[in-house]
Amino acid sequence: MVHVPNTGNTPDSLEDDYKFSTRSSSEMIDSMCDLITRLVQHVQQEQKPSHDVHSGQIEKFTENDLSVLVSHLDSFQELPQLLDEYLPTLVSQLILCFSSSGDDVNISLRASKVFYTLCKVRGAKIVCRFFSSDITQLVNIITWLENQVPNKSTSTFQSTWEQRYVVLLWLSILILAPFELESFGQDTGERVYNLSLNFLLIPGKERDAASMVLSKLVTRTDVKRKLLNRLYLDISKILSDDVEPRNQIDSFSILGCLQVLAQTLQLVDIESIKPYLSVHKAFLMTSQECDNFSNSQITKLKVKNLSRLVSKYMSLIPVGNNEDQFLPEEVEEILGELFDILSHKDTIVRYAVAKSMARIAQLMQGRFEVQVLEIIEGIFQCFDYDVYKTPEDVWGGVGTCIDGVSANLWHGALLTLAELLRRQLIPISSLSRLVSILENSLKFEQRLLVHVVGANIRDASCYVCWSLFRSYKDLPSNNLLSILQNMIQLACFDREINIRRAASASIQECIGRQESTIIGDLAVLLDGGNFEESIMSNKLDLIQALDYNTIGQKAKSFTTVASKVYDLGYTKSLTEFLIQRNHGIGSWDPEIRRLSARCLGILSSKTSGNFQEYVRRLASVYANVKNSISEYELRHGILYALGEIIGAKLLTHNDYNNSNNSLDNNIGLVVQTTILPILDSVTLENLQDTNEFYFAESFLHLLKSVILFIETMIVGLRDELRQRCIDLFFRPLPTSPLFRLSKVNSCLKISHMSIRNEAVDLIEGCSPAYITRELIQIWFDGMKGELDTTVTSTFAAVLGGIGEGHPQETYHLVIEFLALFISTKKNDTLTRSEAVKSLARLLLLSSIENQDRLLIIEALISAMDDYTTDDRGDVGSWSRLQAISGFIALFKRFPSFKKDFFLLESESMHCILLKTKLFRLAGESHDKLRLLSYQCLVELNDATAHILRENSPNNLTWKISVYFQFMAKTILSKDKETVFLPYIKTFLLGLVSTAGAIHVSKDSSEVCGRELMLYMSSSVRIFNTVIEFLKPTAPAPTDFRVSGKFINKREGSTLSQFEQKVSLCALRIFEKFFDLGLTPPVEEETVCDIPDGAEYTINVVQYRTLYAKIFNMHINTKNIAGRVLPSIRCFEGISQLSCNQLERPNQNLANIVKIYSLQALRRLVVLTKHGAPMVRERALESLYIVLQGKYNDILEDDNHEEYGLRVEESDKIIALLEESEYTNPPEILAENAETYMAYIEKMFAK
Repeated sequence: MVHVPNTGNTPDSLEDDYKFSTRSSSEMIDSMCDLITRLVQHVQQEQKPSHDVHSGQIEKFTENDLSVLVSHLDSFQELPQLLDEYLPTLVSQLILCFSSSGDDVNISLRASKVFYTLCKVRGAKIVCRFFSSDITQLVNIITWLENQVPNKSTSTFQSTWEQRYVVLLWLSILILAPFELESFGQDTGERVYNLSLNFLLIPGKERDAASMVLSKLVTRTDVKRKLLNRLYLDISKILSDDVEPRNQIDSFSILGCLQVLAQTLQLVDIESIKPYLSVHKAFLMTSQECDNFSNSQITKLKVKNLSRLVSKYMSLIPVGNNEDQFLPEEVEEILGELFDILSHKDTIVRYAVAKSMARIAQLMQGRFEVQVLEIIEGIFQCFDYDVYKTPEDVWGGVGTCIDGVSANLWHGALLTLAELLRRQLIPISSLSRLVSILENSLKFEQRLLVHVVGANIRDASCYVCWSLFRSYKDLPSNNLLSILQNMIQLACFDREINIRRAASASIQECIGRQESTIIGDLAVLLDGGNFEESIMSNKLDLIQALDYNTIGQKAKSFTTVASKVYDLGYTKSLTEFLIQRNHGIGSWDPEIRRLSARCLGILSSKTSGNFQEYVRRLASVYANVKNSISEYELRHGILYALGEIIGAKLLTHNDYNNSNNSLDNNIGLVVQTTILPILDSVTLENLQDTNEFYFAESFLHLLKSVILFIETMIVGLRDELRQRCIDLFFRPLPTSPLFRLSKVNSCLKISHMSIRNEAVDLIEGCSPAYITRELIQIWFDGMKGELDTTVTSTFAAVLGGIGEGHPQETYHLVIEFLALFISTKKNDTLTRSEAVKSLARLLLLSSIENQDRLLIIEALISAMDDYTTDDRGDVGSWSRLQAISGFIALFKRFPSFKKDFFLLESESMHCILLKTKLFRLAGESHDKLRLLSYQCLVELNDATAHILRENSPNNLTWKISVYFQFMAKTILSKDKETVFLPYIKTFLLGLVSTAGAIHVSKDSSEVCGRELMLYMSSSVRIFNTVIEFLKPTAPAPTDFRVSGKFINKREGSTLSQFEQKVSLCALRIFEKFFDLGLTPPVEEETVCDIPDGAEYTINVVQYRTLYAKIFNMHINTKNIAGRVLPSIRCFEGISQLSCNQLERPNQNLANIVKIYSLQALRRLVVLTKHGAPMVRERALESLYIVLQGKYNDILEDDNHEEYGLRVEESDKIIALLEESEYTNPPEILAENAETYMAYIEKMFAK
């Protein structure tokens, strides 16, 4: 299957999108053939004389069809070979779009774009093979191209670059005609040469095609003697250092020259090029322009030319077994130049050098074996520059320091080794040296000032290993196993996904091709076990463990994959990598350190002896680096690893409790003698250095694991260790009146997110003996302190970490404080949101009394009204999100909450209030909040939840239009009005805030607006409800009394800010309503006590209320854009209303409509003399629109007794409005306004 990019035809569903994006290649090729056929027919029809064209015969080929065709071709870029079978058909059809008659050549622009795309995907050389070789087109094409070359009179091209590119490619085929060029004209060769040279020096894509034409031209037998010499003369002028200073275009000229030289070397025979080899070499070696290392394309082409020059020089050496033959001096110079370029800054150049040197070595093989070995030795020596041995480190070993080496040189050398290995040019005797190089390169990483390099070197090392395994058989077992061990480490633990996958591919290559060596000797790599009996299944298991998709996820690679590989017996290769400097727990990347620590924990639980071994080893290293400022990364990794090791042991601890009680004593002794001294040695200075948050995080992580382990012990040293922990953290320090736990508080005062997560986990595992009233008071003070918001929010978060088993007084103290903190608006928003999250966590505890649980529920409901905004946006959404998530967790944790918590009965005040908030949030614009609110409503499991769940579409969560259409239809429909009636207003509140918002996605605004307009125009209740949102009055505070404590929930609420925003949104909704030409709905109710009559009472309250609300919205305000201008548009819409627009006209209704239409019209006149220019301008425009409409009504009413007078006066008013300017002086504006008002009173007031 080939992926098809989106071409603008958006599918209507996920299923359609999936089908569209996974169409098979055959389906797309059929579609392309159909499109190309239509294109050919369309072009041929356009090229016919006009009297031959019959409209409607052929379907037009549109620009959209062209885009689809090009996108289909682009989708084959990953596997262009799939097109090979169809290329003859595709190209032969496209070539029909190029026609010629006489001296005219018609080149279709659309066909040229398709041709270029085809060349881009499959390659110009492949596509050119199927071009027409009709030599009768040669002269016409030459003439056409000559006309495209800019001259002095026309400085621009007469065609597009795609057209010129395709025609030049066509010419590169026709120029190979097996006839002398003079048969087409005496100057044919000269003409082709001149036009090709002109196109060769421009910066467009035509340069590539021109180089193909020129190289094929000058190597023709009939013209090469003359034109080959001329080519070198012209190029010598371009590359000459004596030419005047160059501009930017010259770099493209040099590229063109180097392109044509390289292609000429490839095509020409040795005898013809021999006189020019020295000139060619001089161009490359001495030209200043060719030494421009800053231009990677120039350098790459220079390397290509040098490589092909060597091929020509080598072909000059006589064939024979003469041992006295020497390598030409020119070849040695070129090899020296290539070695200099090997460390180029760009990868494409280094790779070009690598391939060139490998090709040169392959040419020398057999006749110049010594020189081949010298090339290999030169490459090996690249890895010795600036490398030195390090003294004994903290791990007790002597390493190699590569901090000063050139990463580019190493990368280029590794690529060269890979290419040499692919060609089997490195002897087996050199493999030991290659292995020693790979030992360093597979782990290469250099830390520079602001970044780290080395990923490309490790990737190239994998390429070396792949080439070695693929090209050599029966490798020595010691070399093979050493490389395999490093490859396994890389596949499991490298931080880059492409390197892990490259290592996995190399391992598969090794296992598949080195089977005999592996079967005989791979058991050496394993730690015991009868491996040889199951070697084949073990190999397959290793390949399956290093699955392409699984190792694509870094976390799974470090945990799941490494664990599987360890179980296969590859133990030493994994653990050694994790515990070393600059890798594993000593890596510069904190994420890698954490993952390595987690992996160590998993591996330590595999066997009983690993725990003591790992702990003792890590503790000894920590003792050497604990006071080193520069080793903060290693300290962080060691402490984090110790925490993971203890945590992993804790997970398997319960398996031994009933069968082997001695395990507790053994582990307890390790904790007592090794871990606790490390914790005791941590000082406040350690937690306050430059990188304190790393050390503080690992300190809390280790402390958490120790406390959890001690609390789960059942025999032996448990009591003694627990008491020691309590003494450790509560015994007063000699220099501080604070408790020993002030270390933890010192960590909490560090502004970092990772500290918060570790601290919460730590507090969750602490028993009541650790959490005292004094400690909680310190956290309270931290929340209210003048600290960074991240710090205060951390103190709020740890309060939610208090777990089961604490006294009720502790719970009540914490819950009451957090509830009061949330209700205070002046408190920091981030801290309030963390306080809400903490209360939500406490709500899930089963040991909390119902009275405290009620207080939490009330606080969470209050947090759902937090609409605080600042320069970061709607920061109150953080609290709303945490509150909704808390209720969802509660309902999932306690499905029978109605029975367990009477306070949430469906008829209770709390449940109704909660649903009211949720329905409002379910209509708002915040995607996550909206969907969580819907989920919470469904989790309530009552009548409304049942309707929502039953009617919910499957794709509700991913498409905005589906969501809002479903919610509006479900909640606002009349057939479900009885169930959702209490919540319609609040849902509309959220819906209006989305539909009328300015800073919201276009899709949300349009979809909400469409649904809202639909129901506003058909339901009086909904229309009147939206009217109520205009200039709303703040509702009275909601009071809750709990345990004698009064908490004013309104104090911390910013709902009034939201309601003010909704009032502006509602105003914009009515502006859109009238823009669409909609009219307010009318509800007619039959009078019950007159069964046979036809009298009706008309509900027209919305007209009076709408005018009054809009009137109030636009006065006493400075918000011109947000309130006054939309109000003018609403006045315009009201003044245009008439009873004739209603479905069931009525005289009473007509009178009401006329009254408020006239009032709105008068208001527009008043606003024409407003102080703000933009208000006057908008009012004049609206007044003109309204009066122009009424003027048309006057013209239609020609039976009126005063028809002529009414028309005459109306003409004057319309003319006055057309001439009025909002920039007129105030006295003129006032005079005009009086004229407008008099006209209105005379014509419409009666």
